[in-house]
Amino acid sequence: MSFMPDLSLLRKNYYKQSRETHPDHFSSSSDDGSQHEVLSKSGDINAAYRTLSDENLRTKYILEGVGLLGETETAPVDQDFLMEMMEINELIEELQSDPDDKNYKAIMETLDSKHSDLDTLMKEKAVCFENQSNTENILEDIRDIYLKTRYLLRIRENITNFASSLKEGL
Repeated sequence: MSFMPDLSLLRKNYYKQSRETHPDHFSSSSDDGSQHEVLSKSGDINAAYRTLSDENLRTKYILEGVGLLGETETAPVDQDFLMEMMEINELIEELQSDPDDKNYKAIMETLDSKHSDLDTLMKEKAVCFENQSNTENILEDIRDIYLKTRYLLRIRENITNFASSLKEGL
């Protein structure tokens, strides 16, 4: 289990396994069971590669595997972060009632900065985890970073959708 796998090795192994289990290699087989099995295995390999090659999906998979994240992706987030997000949401509400490109850019810059800070912190925690130092606490920290990142992404999605609908209305 690694938050920082060697992506080139992952890709190399994926292509190797994909070639070995590609359904076209088994198309002449008259056994429907083996064809179904190959299709299933090929689908599993594709899903695994998609999960492991995407940082967010990989993090979610690991956290679910160790029982720190349920299907709903909910857990308590610290109050300071929530207060900052409330302030950003208030700015978004103001932007909705009084559209202003300058304020929109300021909100996006704030979100970018917070996201960058979380990315940096995630990398630090991932290195600590790889070094096997106090992994239980680090996994909890990684879960918190993951949840905060997801929260920021939802806000970004909302403001982007709002901005798109605003531009369409003009």
